[in-house]
Amino acid sequence: MFLMVTETLEDGERALIGRLYTEYARRVKKMAISILHSDRYAEDVVSETFLKIIRYREKFIDVSEEERIRLIIIFTRSVCFNIHKHNKKFRIESLESFGGDEDDEGSRLDIPSDDDILKVLVDTEAGNLLKNAVNSLGDPARDMIILKFYYGMKNTQIAEFYKTNPSTVATVIGRSVKRLKTKLGRYFDVTNK
Repeated sequence: MFLMVTETLEDGERALIGRLYTEYARRVKKMAISILHSDRYAEDVVSETFLKIIRYREKFIDVSEEERIRLIIIFTRSVCFNIHKHNKKFRIESLESFGGDEDDEGSRLDIPSDDDILKVLVDTEAGNLLKNAVNSLGDPARDMIILKFYYGMKNTQIAEFYKTNPSTVATVIGRSVKRLKTKLGRYFDVTNK
């Protein structure tokens, strides 16, 4: 499908998309495997990411290579999130857990306590504060933090994507974490260990 779509592009656009595919498809696949913790959907992520790039190709023209990398990362994360969300939505517990007598423990629904509900609300509020603080970081620090802590990527993987060395990634992430601790210290019991 991807190749069929590229045939409809103008020569300059086709050349740009072809170059991006050649340089970044392997990295997008590695990133997808790292995010989804499975290589089952990795090829789909690559295809969907590059279809998005084609759809929004005007954003890739007349911008720096760093901006292109940032957009590719954003598109890849978005596709991975959609796949993860779709698979979670349709994941079903085994049928045995829904059968049996009404007195079986497995067939009862657990009703959360007030303490559980309060914990969820507090966690949600804390998550929103952290999300806003991370989003306030500049590029590429924000994306590196997200890739490292939300998607569990290693510094070497992030460095490969950004075409830099792992020590640079470690420095950017370290400085960003310090900024986040400073910004969020009044909301959380943040101690420097």
